[in-house]
Amino acid sequence: MSTPEAAVEQTARLQPRGLLERRLAMLERATERAPIDGARRALLASMLERLRLLARMIDRIGVGAARPRLVGLVVREAEANCMSCPAPITCRRWLDAPPGDDAYRDFCPNAARFDALPQAGASSRHHPARD
Repeated sequence: MSTPEAAVEQTARLQPRGLLERRLAMLERATERAPIDGARRALLASMLERLRLLARMIDRIGVGAARPRLVGLVVREAEANCMSCPAPITCRRWLDAPPGDDAYRDFCPNAARFDALPQAGASSRHHPARD
């Protein structure tokens, strides 16, 4: 039997990635249904790409496992940074490469933000702050 507290905790665990996924789905539906011109379509496509990269980054570095409510707030800030990131191609290449390095700190405007959050399996790893 599920308690209300358990339901709230389960929702909180899913919240950071779940909210991001909902925003992605909403943007995807908007681009498919709305009769929009080329410039607006390009803008929406860019926003979708950036949010997809953010979702992959969150999964790749394991952000959000320990304190999802805190992470949910930070992810909203990270989304804004992703929209103006100068390195989406570098980000995509890093995400497409096999895991194993922390080079995202060299190009990601959210690196310091992510490093300040609990990361899955990160208890033994040191994450220096990015300059």
